Amino acid sequence: MDNQLHRRVPLYRRVLGAEFDHLPPVVRALHDLSARSVWSGTVDVRRGKSWLARLACRVMGLPPEGTGQPLTVIFTPDDRGREVWLRLFGGFPFRSLLTEHGPHRIAERIGLVTVTYQLTVAEGTLAQTVDRTTCLGLPLPRFLWPRITSLETEHEGAYHFLVDAALPLVGPLVRYEGRLTRET
Repeated sequence: MDNQLHRRVPLYRRVLGAEFDHLPPVVRALHDLSARSVWSGTVDVRRGKSWLARLACRVMGLPPEGTGQPLTVIFTPDDRGREVWLRLFGGFPFRSLLTEHGPHRIAERIGLVTVTYQLTVAEGTLAQTVDRTTCLGLPLPRFLWPRITSLETEHEGAYHFLVDAALPLVGPLVRYEGRLTRET
């Protein structure tokens, strides 16, 4: 398949290959992007309690703490095979850029940091596990990698997600969990 044609295949479909079809229908719909898509719902956000965690959240532009916050996510694929995710947590923006990083691997750039995830599909859940982390393009040693749990599934017809992140030497950073349904 020529590179230009390859990039027209939605990112998660490319990366997961045949496993993409084993995702629950709503998870497939969210990730089967050929054009801009908007999803909305609610989210509960908890931040770490230490002053270092609060500072890291602020520096990284992570969402504010709150229960039942409105959440809108705008997914925008580009002509280079990447996706821009703009999350609006109660109006607070959090942006990242996702790219292919090999079979079953996605890289997410948030500011100066890029986290690469290994993707697995099991029992109706898409899980992402940290596989590599860089800062300013330089690889970080494993002991400095963030610990991130990222799970996506379908619950009562809606897309359900959980992201739980901690940093070495800092501890719990942020945990957000919620549900989304498609607007456009």
